[in-house]
Amino acid sequence: MDIQPLLQKYFKGECTEAEQALVERYLASETTPELDALLMQTWREAETDPKIKQLPRTQPAHWYRIAAAVTLLIIGAAGAWMLGAGRNGHKALASQAWDTLSNKGGELQRYHLPDGSVVWLNAYSHVIYNEGYNTDNRELWLAGEGYFEAAPGAAHPFQVHTGNITTMALGTTFNISTANHADGSIEVALLTGRVAVSTTDAAHQFRRELLPGQRLLFSPAGSATVALFHEAEVVDWKQGKIIFDKVDMNDVFARLQQRYGCHIILEDSLLAHKKISGTFSAGQSLEHVIATLKYVHGFTYTQVNANTYLIHKH
Repeated sequence: MDIQPLLQKYFKGECTEAEQALVERYLASETTPELDALLMQTWREAETDPKIKQLPRTQPAHWYRIAAAVTLLIIGAAGAWMLGAGRNGHKALASQAWDTLSNKGGELQRYHLPDGSVVWLNAYSHVIYNEGYNTDNRELWLAGEGYFEAAPGAAHPFQVHTGNITTMALGTTFNISTANHADGSIEVALLTGRVAVSTTDAAHQFRRELLPGQRLLFSPAGSATVALFHEAEVVDWKQGKIIFDKVDMNDVFARLQQRYGCHIILEDSLLAHKKISGTFSAGQSLEHVIATLKYVHGFTYTQVNANTYLIHKH
C-alpha cells in the first residue's frame, strides 16, 4: 500500500477516521522512509518556491524559519506539511516549525546547534531540523555535503538522514555528501569516533558500523561498499581546496556541480571513467578549473549558458 497519498491527506486534515488511524499507526513505527522522502520533497519545493520569502542575506548565518501553518497556506495542493515527532510515537503537529541551515553561496558555513554540535556546510548545501531538536530528538536532514562534529548526548542519539540511509553518531566527526558521485551514491566518511549507518528502505536493509578512516558508499540501487579514504580529499572543502586523487571524470564533474552550483553534462561515455588527479583552490573560477582539466586530460567543452557546460571528447 502506498502510504504517501494518505500522508498528504492526513497533513491537510482530509483523512477519514479509518485512514487517520492507519496513518497514526504508521507514524508510531520505528522506520518511516516514506515520511522522510515526503519531508525532503516538500522542503525542496519550499526552497525554490518564489512565494516563500527568504530572510535577507545580511541576517546572521542565513537562518530562516518555515512554520508549517504558513507553509500549508502557501503550498497547499503541493502536499505541504511538516513532520512532528512521529518517530518517537508522538502525533504529528500542524504547528510544528523547522529551522533550516542553508549555504547558498560558494563559501563554507559553520553553524552551532542547540546541543553543542557543530555543522560545517559546503556550498549549495542545506540541513533542516525541527523545533524538538535537543528536547525530543537530535535528528537532521541533509541535502548536499556537510561535516558534523557531534556532541555527546545520552538522552538522544545524533542522527543525520540522507535519502534512504540514516547515520547515527555518538560523539564523533564525520563527513556526508549526497551529490559528489555521478550515480547518485551517498557517501559517509568517518574521521573520528564511531558511527552506525543503516537504511530505512525495507527492500535493502543493512546496518554497518564504521571505523575511523572508513568510507561507506550507498548506491541508489541499495548496495553498500566500504573502503579506506584519504582525509585530505574528503574534507578538502573545509581547507579551501578541491582535490582529486585518481577520481573518475564523471565523479569529478559531479563534485564540481556541487561546489559551484552549476550543471555539467558529460556527453561522451568513454570519458566517464577516465581517472583524473589534481588540486585546485576553491577560490578559482569554474571556467579556470574546467579549462585546466581540458588542457591536461584532453577533452573539449562548450558553455551553453552562464550555468551549463557540455563536455566532449576531441
